[in-house]
Amino acid sequence: MRKIITASALFLCLSILNSQHAFAQDTQTKSDSKEEMTDDNGSGQDSTAKCCSLRPIRVGAELGLNVSDLLYSTSGGGISSTAIARARIGAIIDIPFSNSFSLQPGIFYAMNGAMVDNNTINLNTIEVPVNVMYRFHMACCGSLSVGAGPYIGYNVSGTESNGTLRIGSDASDDVRALDFGVGANVAYELCDGIFFRARYQYGVANLLPETSSAINRINAESYGIQVGYFFGTKCTKCARPEPMHDAPNAWDE
Repeated sequence: MRKIITASALFLCLSILNSQHAFAQDTQTKSDSKEEMTDDNGSGQDSTAKCCSLRPIRVGAELGLNVSDLLYSTSGGGISSTAIARARIGAIIDIPFSNSFSLQPGIFYAMNGAMVDNNTINLNTIEVPVNVMYRFHMACCGSLSVGAGPYIGYNVSGTESNGTLRIGSDASDDVRALDFGVGANVAYELCDGIFFRARYQYGVANLLPETSSAINRINAESYGIQVGYFFGTKCTKCARPEPMHDAPNAWDE
């Protein structure tokens, strides 16, 4: 009887030690999985929360095609204009104030103008758009944004087929310097900060220095496709954590 009790006690001790070893392995597996879901700063947030966290303020550069036109409003017609393709380059700042909304002011050098009755008009314009952007959380490695807002422009110089354009507000001038209007755009940003944007702008300001019997208004219009890059963007991957493995059975070892 004493041998049976001693053997049973020894077997029970071995079973407890084996169970503790199995529990330690299970705890380590869960700890490793939790560490994989923790960000680099050890904040305890998983990768999904990191992707959806508030973005920092970023500065970006943008370059692309600018198709512009000058829309003439006349009393009796007779003036036709055709859009011309030039370039537009500048910089923007992305200022997020929530996970979905951000403010994007920018400053651009735009080559505007039009073909008006076989006369090529070129305008060199400094434009300052301010867009409110809404970001769709499509995926962590890419996001679609739409936005709209006002812009203000200043025509610094210009040329036409016959020479230099006179820019000012006098009756003898050809085009007003100040322009302003509204715009809309849609953009898609990749994980590494590269983005693509399609935009449209319409100037509500009258660029005609003084109305005449033939022309009532001149409005600027432009649209185009641009590519840009946000500096300092860190690519965050949202890999799903591996499924938890079942704890090893103490009796299987």
